[in-house]
Amino acid sequence: MALVIPSSEEYTIAVQKLLPPGDFWDQQLADKTSDIYKWSDAKGAELNRFRAREAALLKEAYINTTTELIDNWERIFNIENANLELSERRKLLKSTKIENINRQVFIDICAQYDANFIKYTFPVKPAFYGYTRFDKRIAGPAWFSTIYLYISNAEESIRATLESYLLSILQSNYIVSFFYS
Repeated sequence: MALVIPSSEEYTIAVQKLLPPGDFWDQQLADKTSDIYKWSDAKGAELNRFRAREAALLKEAYINTTTELIDNWERIFNIENANLELSERRKLLKSTKIENINRQVFIDICAQYDANFIKYTFPVKPAFYGYTRFDKRIAGPAWFSTIYLYISNAEESIRATLESYLLSILQSNYIVSFFYS
């Protein structure tokens, strides 16, 4: 998604149109040495710079186009690749990202740890409780997605590692509980 970035001159004209109508303002804007003209020109340049930065940051939101913030992507995915080329770093990031999390993903991950994935359930449905006072919460913990993961044959020694890995692939708003049998 690309943003259309107007020129500094277009922003300057837009800022000037915000001034009230009248002969005084017209005279000030006609004189390129006046303070009002210099102010509107500076505001136009600043708005142009802001919009260009906004477009650059939008590109940083995607693994395919990130350059400046790739270190943060790697920190989030717990990967250290500072010595690799940018294209290799992106490729590695894309390979660690799981697009769709479903039952088969849970089964495959548990199999890596010699455990069996049984099922997952969502025991609490999101709900509002209708409090209307400002000092009360409008929603309870059910606002978050609570998920129960049932796993069997997981040895005690690998449970913490397995839980850590499963938590890393789930969204941060999940409240996860693990049940072993």
